[in-house]
Formats: sequence, C-alpha cells, structure tokens
Amino acid sequence: MKARNFLLLIICLIVFNLPVSAKVDLKIEGSIHGYYFAPIEWQGSFLGITNIFVVRISKVLKGKENSEFIVVRFGGEGKEYDPAEFASGKTYPFNLRKIDWEGTTMDRLMYVKDIDEGGNFQYHRSKFELVGVENIPVETLMPDYYTVP
Repeated sequence: MKARNFLLLIICLIVFNLPVSAKVDLKIEGSIHGYYFAPIEWQGSFLGITNIFVVRISKVLKGKENSEFIVVRFGGEGKEYDPAEFASGKTYPFNLRKIDWEGTTMDRLMYVKDIDEGGNFQYHRSKFELVGVENIPVETLMPDYYTVP
C-alpha cells in the first residue's frame, strides 16, 4: 500500500509539474511587491494554478540570481504571510527551486486574456495585487521559482 501511495505521489508531482525533490537552487531574503492567493480548491488542478508573489531580492544566501525581481509560486493557504505587512518592506526568507521556462512579465500577472464572442482578444484586470509604489515595468521578464521546504 505504501509503495502504491508513493507511486501515486510521484505521478501527481510530474503531472502537475511540481519539483520531485526538495533540492534548493536559490536561497534568498526578499520583500513582496505583488501577490495573488489562489483559492485552495483551484490549486493542483490541471490548470497549474498556484499562489504567486513578486519578490524583490534583498539578499542572496545561496545560489545565484541576477534579476532584481523574481516570481515565487507556492501552494497552500499562505497563512504565514500577512498582506498588511507587505507594504512595510518586511523581508521574508525563501528556499526556492528554479522553474525551467522563459519567465513571467508583470502584464501576464496583472491581466487575463480571453476572446469575446466576435473572436477578438480582450484583456481583463486579474486579482493580482500590487504592493506599495514600486514601479516594475510591465515588460520586465522575471525568472520563476517554486518554494521548497
């Protein structure tokens, strides 16, 4: 039974593109400049929905990252984070695993694209929230990471 559960876990991790190991590629401290907390029932769906932070790196403790801002994706309810503290510039520690894709821009986080009845693309403001007055250009390509324990 344990072997079957382990195999099921591995299959789920692969299907949902989650890191199989807890290898840490980057360990940082950083402040949160944007966030989205996904409803828990949507997380882990075939859509790959996760909670999202845009983090400004203040200190790299392990690894190397040249970008000033990164996108941090994580699951769970996020109860350890209080959005009321984000604007104060409080720094949080993150253990991260790199996601191998081209990165994410602010406009992809802030706007959802769909097609109207006439076949025309339209954009709607997403529920992604910006924090403070930090001006991050919408075309800035930010590397993506998952949190690991």
